[in-house]
Amino acid sequence: MSKQRYVWVVLVVMFMCFPNVSLANYPYEGSCPPANSYVDDMWGFFQCECVSYVAWELNQFANRPESDPLFHNHYYVDPLSWGSAYLWRDRVDETFAHFSSQPVYYESSNPWKPYGSINQFVFNASAAVAWWDNGPSPLDYGHVAFVEHVTWNENHTEVASIVVSEYNWSTAHGPGVRTLTPNGGGYPDGFLYIVTDTFQECGDTCLCPSEDVIGECEGECGGGDPSSSLNLKIDFDIMEAGSDENELIAGQNILHIGMPVDLRVEVCAEGDDAEDWMEEGKDQIEIDYYVRIGSASWFKVGRGYMHADKLDKGDCLTETFSYLIPDTQGQTISFKAIIDAEYEARENNEDDNISRIETFTVQNSSQADLTKWLIPIINNLLTKPK
Repeated sequence: MSKQRYVWVVLVVMFMCFPNVSLANYPYEGSCPPANSYVDDMWGFFQCECVSYVAWELNQFANRPESDPLFHNHYYVDPLSWGSAYLWRDRVDETFAHFSSQPVYYESSNPWKPYGSINQFVFNASAAVAWWDNGPSPLDYGHVAFVEHVTWNENHTEVASIVVSEYNWSTAHGPGVRTLTPNGGGYPDGFLYIVTDTFQECGDTCLCPSEDVIGECEGECGGGDPSSSLNLKIDFDIMEAGSDENELIAGQNILHIGMPVDLRVEVCAEGDDAEDWMEEGKDQIEIDYYVRIGSASWFKVGRGYMHADKLDKGDCLTETFSYLIPDTQGQTISFKAIIDAEYEARENNEDDNISRIETFTVQNSSQADLTKWLIPIINNLLTKPK
């Protein structure tokens, strides 16, 4: 039997056992170079290596043609490269992609999962790449494979088994399909989620995230604008204590030790009602207030909350936190605020959730200053409605 016919027989058997596996469509199938021979592929890797096959799978998933791939060897890491498989874990940390020690469960109707720190992205949990730090080669180039299927326990909290498709594992430059269990040999060291809302670039693919996660691309696939999703905008001011009108301007006003001030945050909803974009079980948006003395590290001095059901599209809410100026030992004092600090609201842009920084000079206080500040505070407390 010829080598090419033998490969086709293997693939037929694979399809009988794993009907969703698409190995036979890999463009270099049937013409792979022999072992220890290396030929460039269209994504900047070598044909029939594991990384080449996974690059093809990711671009297939993103619905990108071979003539215009989205994922390639320098994707978002240029002038570095994704390179050998063992490097992919580091590349994930250097980009917006996501690493998990186990597959991430997803509902078939909603595979998009938010993650991140200051910048939040959404990754598609149905496009997992299995990753091994050490591959089958004694040279330890690592290994990657495409996760075709995950079988979960009844509560979807533990993985029973996974099915991966791959190249260059058991046969040099050859295809393969394996079923692996967490307690069995050869289980991946982790799982990479490279298809994110940034990666798939909504307007260039047919993978627009579902409307209830990050906003639905309008128009036909291949062009669109995620304009129907939520965005929260922050405005941050330092106010005289008890005043709604007297703003303290950084660079103009001088603060004094023992002086009370109000840190005022205004949050406005753009694009949609905040209530419709909250994570399950969340109904409040958090506001964290930070202070920095001189060039020291920032520290959080308080947290406030806004009810999402009161923040409809186009509406704004105000939250105020009272703060007493400490003795800064002759150094400046800076303030900032962060909204949606734990990503309880799903937004199409998290970059504008941090306020501008307000920095003031601090001087010693006189008794007259203290009296001046306390009078409006007392009056405000006395006139507040019961």
